[in-house]
Amino acid sequence: MRKTLMTITVTALLLCPKTEAAIKAEATKTPALKPIQPTNTQTKIAINNTNLDKFSLNQAKVTIIQAKPVQNQVKTPVKSINKTDSKKSIKWSQTGQASWYGSAFNGHKTASGEPYDMSQFTAAHLTLPINTWIRVTNLRNNRSILVRINDRGPYVGSRVLDLSSAAAAVLGFRENGVAKVKIETADFETMAVVFAPKALF
Repeated sequence: MRKTLMTITVTALLLCPKTEAAIKAEATKTPALKPIQPTNTQTKIAINNTNLDKFSLNQAKVTIIQAKPVQNQVKTPVKSINKTDSKKSIKWSQTGQASWYGSAFNGHKTASGEPYDMSQFTAAHLTLPINTWIRVTNLRNNRSILVRINDRGPYVGSRVLDLSSAAAAVLGFRENGVAKVKIETADFETMAVVFAPKALF
Protein backbone atom coordinates (compact mmCIF):
# COMPACT_ATOMS: atom_id res chain seq x y z
CA MET A 1 0.00 0.00 0.00
CA ARG A 2 2.79 2.37 0.91
CA LYS A 3 4.66 1.63 -2.29
CA THR A 4 1.50 2.40 -4.28
CA LEU A 5 1.11 5.78 -2.56
CA MET A 6 4.75 6.71 -3.17
CA THR A 7 4.44 5.80 -6.83
CA ILE A 8 1.31 7.94 -7.20
CA THR A 9 3.01 10.89 -5.47
CA VAL A 10 6.13 10.74 -7.66
CA THR A 11 3.99 10.46 -10.77
CA ALA A 12 1.91 13.46 -9.72
CA LEU A 13 5.00 15.53 -9.11
CA LEU A 14 6.40 14.69 -12.53
CA LEU A 15 3.18 15.50 -14.35
CA CYS A 16 2.26 18.71 -12.47
CA PRO A 17 3.92 22.07 -13.36
CA LYS A 18 6.72 23.27 -11.17
CA THR A 19 5.63 24.98 -8.02
CA GLU A 20 7.07 28.33 -6.86
CA ALA A 21 9.15 26.52 -4.29
CA ALA A 22 10.69 24.32 -6.95
CA ILE A 23 11.54 27.31 -9.14
CA LYS A 24 13.28 29.04 -6.24
CA ALA A 25 15.18 25.85 -5.51
CA GLU A 26 16.48 25.64 -9.06
CA ALA A 27 17.35 29.37 -9.09
CA THR A 28 19.65 28.81 -6.17
CA LYS A 29 21.52 26.22 -8.21
CA THR A 30 22.42 28.86 -10.94
CA PRO A 31 26.21 29.26 -11.07
CA ALA A 32 27.53 32.62 -9.86
CA LEU A 33 28.63 35.18 -12.45
CA LYS A 34 32.34 35.73 -12.88
CA PRO A 35 33.59 39.13 -11.72
CA ILE A 36 34.49 41.60 -14.51
CA GLN A 37 38.21 41.86 -14.87
CA PRO A 38 39.57 45.40 -14.98
CA THR A 39 40.97 46.44 -18.37
CA ASN A 40 44.50 47.68 -18.92
CA THR A 41 43.32 51.00 -20.32
CA GLN A 42 44.73 53.75 -18.19
CA THR A 43 42.43 56.63 -17.38
CA LYS A 44 44.00 60.04 -16.96
CA ILE A 45 42.46 62.10 -14.22
CA ALA A 46 43.56 65.67 -13.47
CA ILE A 47 43.36 66.40 -9.76
CA ASN A 48 44.11 69.49 -7.77
CA ASN A 49 44.12 67.85 -4.29
CA THR A 50 47.67 66.74 -3.49
CA ASN A 51 46.46 64.89 -0.35
CA LEU A 52 44.41 62.36 -2.36
CA ASP A 53 45.15 58.68 -1.67
CA LYS A 54 47.50 58.00 -4.59
CA PHE A 55 48.03 54.39 -3.51
CA SER A 56 44.37 53.45 -4.02
CA LEU A 57 44.32 55.14 -7.43
CA ASN A 58 47.47 53.34 -8.55
CA GLN A 59 45.89 50.00 -7.64
CA ALA A 60 43.10 50.77 -10.12
CA LYS A 61 45.77 51.66 -12.73
CA VAL A 62 44.77 55.30 -12.85
CA THR A 63 47.41 57.74 -14.07
CA ILE A 64 47.61 60.75 -11.79
CA ILE A 65 48.29 64.11 -13.42
CA GLN A 66 49.08 67.02 -11.18
CA ALA A 67 47.16 70.03 -12.48
CA LYS A 68 49.29 73.16 -12.76
CA PRO A 69 47.76 76.44 -11.65
CA VAL A 70 47.21 78.94 -14.44
CA GLN A 71 49.45 81.93 -13.93
CA ASN A 72 48.15 85.40 -14.53
CA GLN A 73 49.31 86.57 -17.90
CA VAL A 74 51.09 89.88 -17.71
CA LYS A 75 50.18 92.12 -20.61
CA THR A 76 53.10 93.90 -22.23
CA PRO A 77 52.44 97.63 -22.17
CA VAL A 78 52.09 99.05 -25.66
CA LYS A 79 53.83 102.30 -26.28
CA SER A 80 51.37 104.88 -27.40
CA ILE A 81 52.15 106.63 -30.66
CA ASN A 82 52.15 110.35 -30.49
CA LYS A 83 50.05 111.71 -33.33
CA THR A 84 52.17 114.82 -33.58
CA ASP A 85 55.29 112.72 -34.18
CA SER A 86 53.65 110.76 -37.00
CA LYS A 87 52.67 113.94 -38.80
CA LYS A 88 56.16 115.36 -38.77
CA SER A 89 57.82 114.97 -42.15
CA ILE A 90 61.53 114.53 -42.58
CA LYS A 91 63.01 117.65 -44.14
CA TRP A 92 65.41 117.38 -47.02
CA SER A 93 68.03 120.08 -47.51
CA GLN A 94 70.76 121.00 -49.95
CA THR A 95 73.29 123.80 -50.18
CA GLY A 96 74.84 125.12 -53.38
CA GLN A 97 74.90 127.78 -56.06
CA ALA A 98 71.61 129.03 -57.51
CA SER A 99 70.96 131.03 -60.66
CA TRP A 100 67.88 132.39 -62.39
CA TYR A 101 66.42 132.52 -65.89
CA GLY A 102 64.14 135.18 -67.31
CA SER A 103 62.67 136.65 -70.48
CA ALA A 104 64.59 134.39 -72.89
CA PHE A 105 62.59 131.40 -71.64
CA ASN A 106 59.34 133.14 -70.79
CA GLY A 107 56.37 131.25 -72.26
CA HIS A 108 58.41 128.14 -73.08
CA LYS A 109 57.08 124.77 -72.01
CA THR A 110 58.52 123.50 -68.73
CA ALA A 111 59.06 119.90 -67.58
CA SER A 112 55.69 120.04 -65.82
CA GLY A 113 53.94 120.83 -69.09
CA GLU A 114 52.94 124.36 -68.10
CA PRO A 115 54.49 127.43 -69.76
CA TYR A 116 57.26 129.20 -67.89
CA ASP A 117 56.14 132.43 -66.24
CA MET A 118 59.03 134.57 -65.03
CA SER A 119 56.72 136.52 -62.71
CA GLN A 120 55.73 133.43 -60.68
CA PHE A 121 57.68 131.96 -57.76
CA THR A 122 58.92 128.79 -59.42
CA ALA A 123 62.22 126.99 -59.83
CA ALA A 124 63.99 124.23 -61.73
CA HIS A 125 65.74 121.33 -59.98
CA LEU A 126 67.43 118.19 -61.28
CA THR A 127 65.92 115.56 -58.97
CA LEU A 128 63.14 116.95 -56.76
CA PRO A 129 59.64 115.83 -57.80
CA ILE A 130 57.60 118.22 -59.88
CA ASN A 131 55.26 120.42 -57.80
CA THR A 132 57.42 120.07 -54.69
CA TRP A 133 57.41 123.19 -52.53
CA ILE A 134 60.80 124.30 -51.19
CA ARG A 135 62.12 127.09 -49.04
CA VAL A 136 65.13 128.85 -50.58
CA THR A 137 67.33 130.97 -48.33
CA ASN A 138 70.02 133.33 -49.56
CA LEU A 139 72.91 132.59 -47.20
CA ARG A 140 74.42 136.03 -47.84
CA ASN A 141 71.47 138.14 -46.61
CA ASN A 142 69.26 135.42 -44.98
CA ARG A 143 66.29 136.25 -47.19
CA SER A 144 64.03 133.32 -47.90
CA ILE A 145 61.12 132.49 -50.15
CA LEU A 146 58.82 129.55 -50.93
CA VAL A 147 58.89 128.36 -54.54
CA ARG A 148 57.39 125.44 -56.45
CA ILE A 149 59.44 123.06 -58.60
CA ASN A 150 57.97 122.96 -62.12
CA ASP A 151 61.03 122.48 -64.34
CA ARG A 152 64.33 120.61 -64.67
CA GLY A 153 67.76 122.19 -64.46
CA PRO A 154 70.15 123.90 -64.15
CA TYR A 155 72.64 122.27 -66.50
CA VAL A 156 75.51 124.71 -66.01
CA GLY A 157 78.48 123.75 -63.83
CA SER A 158 77.69 122.69 -60.27
CA ARG A 159 74.58 124.82 -59.79
CA VAL A 160 71.79 123.16 -57.84
CA LEU A 161 68.81 125.45 -58.57
CA ASP A 162 67.43 127.73 -61.27
CA LEU A 163 64.95 130.28 -59.94
CA SER A 164 62.45 132.43 -61.77
CA SER A 165 63.23 136.11 -62.25
CA ALA A 166 60.67 137.13 -59.62
CA ALA A 167 62.07 134.71 -57.03
CA ALA A 168 65.65 135.90 -57.64
CA ALA A 169 64.52 139.51 -57.14
CA VAL A 170 62.98 138.70 -53.73
CA LEU A 171 66.15 136.89 -52.65
CA GLY A 172 68.21 139.93 -53.78
CA PHE A 173 70.65 138.37 -56.25
CA ARG A 174 69.10 139.10 -59.65
CA GLU A 175 71.80 141.69 -60.38
CA ASN A 176 74.62 139.33 -59.36
CA GLY A 177 73.14 136.38 -61.28
CA VAL A 178 74.37 133.70 -58.85
CA ALA A 179 74.08 133.23 -55.07
CA LYS A 180 74.83 130.55 -52.51
CA VAL A 181 71.53 129.25 -51.17
CA LYS A 182 70.11 126.62 -48.86
CA ILE A 183 67.23 124.52 -50.15
CA GLU A 184 64.76 122.83 -47.76
CA THR A 185 61.57 120.96 -48.47
CA ALA A 186 58.67 122.93 -46.98
CA ASP A 187 56.47 121.22 -44.38
CA PHE A 188 52.69 121.53 -44.33
CA GLU A 189 52.67 123.80 -41.29
CA THR A 190 54.91 126.36 -43.00
CA MET A 191 52.83 126.30 -46.17
CA ALA A 192 49.62 126.70 -44.17
CA VAL A 193 50.97 129.85 -42.51
CA VAL A 194 52.30 131.37 -45.72
CA PHE A 195 49.29 130.62 -47.93
CA ALA A 196 46.53 131.12 -45.35
CA PRO A 197 44.14 133.90 -46.42
CA LYS A 198 44.36 137.06 -44.34
CA ALA A 199 41.50 137.73 -41.96
CA LEU A 200 39.14 140.49 -42.99
CA PHE A 201 38.29 143.09 -40.36
